[in-house]
Amino acid sequence: MSWRNWQRFEDYYLEGQLIWLDADTLIRERSQGKRSLDDFARTFFRIGDGSFTTVTYTFEDVVKALNTVEPYDWAAFLRARLDSIGKPAPFDGLRRGGYKLVYSDTPSEYLRRMTIRASA
Repeated sequence: MSWRNWQRFEDYYLEGQLIWLDADTLIRERSQGKRSLDDFARTFFRIGDGSFTTVTYTFEDVVKALNTVEPYDWAAFLRARLDSIGKPAPFDGLRRGGYKLVYSDTPSEYLRRMTIRASA
């Protein structure tokens, strides 16, 4: 069986989702629920609305759009999560969203079923 949680296989996809969840919950927390990542998306992706032309962007463009939605040190926030290696996965968004990740020595029913499927 592949232990993806140990390997963090292709973590740039899955951890990217966690980074954006972290940004979303931080925006919601700081704005007291008035704004979210949806506001960032409306602001950021509005460029050339309706156009099929490819539009490139820079890191600074992302930071500027995030700051338009909620002033914060988004450059440091993103750099800490994008440029570091060897740290645990970014779970702050899960915690801020009210979830708690718990590991145990006993496989869950879901993991047992996935193990059976993978070995079949």
